[in-house]
Amino acid sequence: MMPDYPLEETLDFKFTTRAFATGIPTVLAGTPVVEIYEDNSVTQITAAETLTVDFDSVVGLNNLRIVATAANGFESGKSYSAVISTGTVGGVSVVGEVVAQFSIERSAAAADLANVTDGLSALKTLIDAIPTTAMRGTDSAATATNLATVDTVVDAIKAVTDLLPDSGALTAIAADTARLTAVRAAVLTDWINGGRLDLLLDAIPTTAMRGTDSAATATNLATVDTVVDAIKAVTDLLPNAGALTTIGTDTARLTAVRAAVLTDWINGGRLDLLLDAIPTTAMRGTDSAATAANLATVDTVVDAIKVITDALGATAAANLALACGAAGVVTGAAEAGTLSITQMTSDLTEATDDHYIGRVVIWTSGVLLGQASDITDYAGATGLLTYTAVTEAPSAADAFIIV
Repeated sequence: MMPDYPLEETLDFKFTTRAFATGIPTVLAGTPVVEIYEDNSVTQITAAETLTVDFDSVVGLNNLRIVATAANGFESGKSYSAVISTGTVGGVSVVGEVVAQFSIERSAAAADLANVTDGLSALKTLIDAIPTTAMRGTDSAATATNLATVDTVVDAIKAVTDLLPDSGALTAIAADTARLTAVRAAVLTDWINGGRLDLLLDAIPTTAMRGTDSAATATNLATVDTVVDAIKAVTDLLPNAGALTTIGTDTARLTAVRAAVLTDWINGGRLDLLLDAIPTTAMRGTDSAATAANLATVDTVVDAIKVITDALGATAAANLALACGAAGVVTGAAEAGTLSITQMTSDLTEATDDHYIGRVVIWTSGVLLGQASDITDYAGATGLLTYTAVTEAPSAADAFIIV
């Protein structure tokens, strides 16, 4: 007899697949699929079933779970058949095998249970109608007492459940509880012996702020004040961005002058040709005296130019370094190695670690041109600068200054 079930139930059916040659339970393979047919309809129900092959790790035992709800397409008074639409057993196709049959509220009993007139709904109505006042006889009185007790307990439970938050509020409470727990753990960590709060409390003097402790504190503050004043005196002398630009422009002009002088000085240059034209014997007459005077003037001017050019560097970079050195500014360039938004390997030759901490690096070429950042660490062995994050990573050969 086909089993009959109420609508809105979840049903489980077990079936065994066996090898055709031996009859031994064998795994249902070939990516098996089960579909459900309603009566003689050829439209399958495909979203209500879940097939578990080798259920509970038992070879050949399969479980078919069906959620028989109206939302999934099931109706009262209908019959259904579950059929394998894809699958093999022992390499042999089992498509078309019926693995379960059932009906929904088709039997008289099921229909009666679902009937609102004389089914479960009607039974509930009768139960609700049972009087809670005293009834006749011993059993009636006891029943009335029990029902009254149940009614009181149910009312108390309802009063509590009415106050409970919904699922969303419970989730928020759980999240807040986790955060409060983390904060409490952090406070306890700081409060225990040796924690940050404990160390601060231990450092508070228990006597009036006079005497030895106060004097030591005052001395330290005075030292800090002196150091800060000295630092300010130095930083007040540093050039601003406009002054640095002027230094760079002047350096370029000096480099151009030096190049022009060197061009005139080399063999075949204008100064060289003038010197070659000087006679090596004593001169006489008007022309000789004028020429001698002019040569003396040229000699004086050339000596003055040479003093200047000897002090100049060989390149624009050297001249910039010279000008920057005079202003207490350090020049450098990025090198291959670590190049990121917070670190840069450089060609700096200073060997002392932390030497440039507290100073500011300003890029003068590359993608970071014009950007500046404070230096937080320096490794003398590799010239590695660490600084507050900038917008992009520098590239090798990008120039910079440290002020």
